[in-house]
Amino acid sequence: MLSAITTFSTGQPVILTAPNQTGSAFINPLPDRVCDGRDSQLSNNIRNNGMLWFNTACFPTPPVGYFGNSGATVLSGPGLDSWDVGLQKTFGIAGDTTSLLLRTEIFNAWNHAQFQQPNGNAGAGVNFGRISATLPPRLIQVALKLRW
Repeated sequence: MLSAITTFSTGQPVILTAPNQTGSAFINPLPDRVCDGRDSQLSNNIRNNGMLWFNTACFPTPPVGYFGNSGATVLSGPGLDSWDVGLQKTFGIAGDTTSLLLRTEIFNAWNHAQFQQPNGNAGAGVNFGRISATLPPRLIQVALKLRW
């Protein structure tokens, strides 16, 4: 028997923040937004560009005393493309009363890199806009069950 679960989803919003330049503790400090920030040249080629997901030059830190004009969730992070597969075979042993069940489950079967969110803190220096982690790689588990 073969079973599968496939998950495709668009990316979650990147939460943008910035250093507080106003001195007020009652705000959510945001960067300025001077251009769109989305760049398919970056997001489609992250392995070759230092894992940079968006154009960080579009989100500078606001000057001292000013609030940033960007929204907190104007960009989306990487999407998800995950395939989980299960294979199961039952072997009859000693008539109809005893059987052996072998099951293998493979999570992220094609071992696609599933990237986590990029750093959305405009005050993070060179790490701003970069992806630094992935979800787990391919995982395989095998089970053997004797029924009597």
